[in-house]
Amino acid sequence: MDTSEDSALGERKVGVLLFLGIFAFPIIFVWCLLRNGHTAVSRVLGFGWLIYFFYWAAHQVMMPTTAQSQTAELLRQSSVEINKTLPKMVDSNTRFDSTSTGPENEIRYDYTVMGIKSQEAKLAHFADFARYVTKTQCDDPNTMILLSSGATKTIVYKGTDGGEIVRVPISQSICASLVTTTSASPDMKSVVRFASAAEEPLASQSAQDAQQSLESTVDKERRSLPQMVSDGVRADTIEVTGSEEITWGFTLLSHKGAEVEPDALKSRERILMACAQIKTIPEGLTNVYKFKGSDRMFIASIKIDAETCDRPAPAVENSLAAQAARDAQESLESSVDRERRSLPRIVADGLLADTIEVTGSKEITYGFTFLNHKAAEIDQVALKSSDRVLAVCAQMKTILSDGVTYVYEYKGSDGGFIASIRVNTKICKGDK
Repeated sequence: MDTSEDSALGERKVGVLLFLGIFAFPIIFVWCLLRNGHTAVSRVLGFGWLIYFFYWAAHQVMMPTTAQSQTAELLRQSSVEINKTLPKMVDSNTRFDSTSTGPENEIRYDYTVMGIKSQEAKLAHFADFARYVTKTQCDDPNTMILLSSGATKTIVYKGTDGGEIVRVPISQSICASLVTTTSASPDMKSVVRFASAAEEPLASQSAQDAQQSLESTVDKERRSLPQMVSDGVRADTIEVTGSEEITWGFTLLSHKGAEVEPDALKSRERILMACAQIKTIPEGLTNVYKFKGSDRMFIASIKIDAETCDRPAPAVENSLAAQAARDAQESLESSVDRERRSLPRIVADGLLADTIEVTGSKEITYGFTFLNHKAAEIDQVALKSSDRVLAVCAQMKTILSDGVTYVYEYKGSDGGFIASIRVNTKICKGDK
């Protein structure tokens, strides 16, 4: 009579090692339950655990993607609902235009500052306003809930011409880097008052018509740009930068900015050539030619009007000297604007670089905050010691030849002023 192997061997029990193997690596060890002698109950439990293990693993893989999709959908729905109420004025100077969603769970808010064009804005004033907006957003519980879901928020302020003035990104990392300080809320009216380069309206309707005609002429010229105007020189931009003033932007394609001598661009011969070229331009119009190198580095600018073209050579040279000083300051401010975009940032352990500003002719002031110490806890004498000054001189030696003075201002985590260090070529050489 045939007898089954089960009968011969008897019931096979699940040992401790097999149980642990099935629990930790079911896809490998559960198959051992198919051997003769294991009960149906053991097999049901073992393969049931295998199915559950696969379901759990798949859920863990899909969960982050699902969370991101849910956040993106929530942002999209919020944007749609908000846009139903827009555009609207949020105060007498600011219009809330629209919201939109972008990549990587970003929601963007677009505002227009009324009564000012983007080219007329003084970025330094709006940079201060942007820092205030960042702190206000980071202090808002609703914003922090949004950021905790993995979303980011971007607030963009534009001029009436649609050009961007300032962009304020808000994220968890940015909010985490902020130092808690107390600052007064800047009124948008005061921001516009200081940010506008042309505060007063045009005196009469005839003046408005003349300006509109000028802008129309410039718009037609802009459609032909960029274009080559001579060997290695490309005309890139043309803008109306003031009442009866046009600014042209040129790029020297064959040379970087440092390779071109600014005085050569502003020579008497070049000015006479420019005067001959603008005879076709309406009388009373000022033309500003701005030159940059192939690396986008600013080189020099030339201002041409009827008075300049009629001056004798000495008067022109005096004008060029004054223009050279203005160009140097403009280049300095341009460099500071680029540096400001990277702030705030941690520059050393517990030291945050907050601000950078042009505070005078060839003078730049950096603002630093000790994140872990209040002002009263820092030794001012040690901070201003000769060893510290020499260390700063060593760091700045490659750019001190520009004749620029650098001021380092330090404050504590409580906002209290500690000390400042002043560094320039004279100080670093030991001259008093």
